[in-house]
Amino acid sequence: MSGRYRIEAAADDGFRLYVDGKRVLDHWANSDRLRSDGVELDLQAGRAYDLKLEYYDAERDAGVRLGWRMPGAKPPFEEAVDAARSADVVVFVGGLTGDVEGEEMTVNYPGFAGGDRTDLRLPATQRALLEALHATGKPVVMVLTGGSALAVEWAQANLSAILMSWYPGQRGGTAVGNALFGDVNPGGRLPVTFYTADQAMPAFDDYTMEGRTYRYFRGTPLYPFGYGLSYTRFDYGSLRADAPRIADNGTLKLQVDVTNTGKRAGDEVVQLYVRRLAAGAGDAQQTLRGFQRVHLAPGERRTVAFNLDAHQALREYDEARGAYRVPPGAYEVRIGGSSADARVQARFNVEANRD
Repeated sequence: MSGRYRIEAAADDGFRLYVDGKRVLDHWANSDRLRSDGVELDLQAGRAYDLKLEYYDAERDAGVRLGWRMPGAKPPFEEAVDAARSADVVVFVGGLTGDVEGEEMTVNYPGFAGGDRTDLRLPATQRALLEALHATGKPVVMVLTGGSALAVEWAQANLSAILMSWYPGQRGGTAVGNALFGDVNPGGRLPVTFYTADQAMPAFDDYTMEGRTYRYFRGTPLYPFGYGLSYTRFDYGSLRADAPRIADNGTLKLQVDVTNTGKRAGDEVVQLYVRRLAAGAGDAQQTLRGFQRVHLAPGERRTVAFNLDAHQALREYDEARGAYRVPPGAYEVRIGGSSADARVQARFNVEANRD
């Protein structure tokens, strides 16, 4: 097809693009992230053109890309919406990449500051596209990439499903496809807390823990630490402890029966959290002290056991003594499917060892 083509190249670091020996793009310099540029050229149908892309890598990540847009092509946003109208289901892949999130980067896009986040929401263009895709009336599944929490409450309220793939690597597409088509039953759990966009968070250069993470966040998160869905369901039986009290150097044995009550085999991640009932205002609300992944067939029940070592799990640093100690008193243990899913719980006391 004859007409005006848009040819684009991007690289980390330098690149040069030549067409028929003529240099049309020239960015032969170091860059600490992927940088792109494009040029519009009038090309004739049936004619062969010599295209040469030079590239070098000097620091940080290595990457190079080349693409083009046909004459008269619609903008990518319109193309995506048109494709959605003729589809049965829309799979939207978005989120963040290493080009924008990291440490000590020269990234100053809206919502970012040097690789740190100033806005937990998706970039504005992605939010607009999601809403346009949803408006087509077709079911929309969102697959997210990234290495940190995202405020996706609009998607949670309006889309059919959300799958967090993090940075999955070269086999990531296969893994995502297997999960979406039901060939595997997902069993991942969030290693961080996901917040809503309007929740006040400490500045990223404030290194105190108060107000962040499942241990010190006092509000209701969008998705709690340890959260994750499955294509089946799991029920928990009563929690059994071998004693109502232990010494500050003792061990408490805990057991709970977990049953797969659904119709699919799957993995449950049984999580154990502990909190001290007399904790102060600035102390942690709870702390993860153990977890076990168990694979259960439909209808299968299994006893999951934890050994809670007081010296390892309950010790705190005593500033006055300049040493760690296990504070005596009442504690609560919670076991469930996430930090906010205490299916079963029990209390016990720790007593000072007088030996």
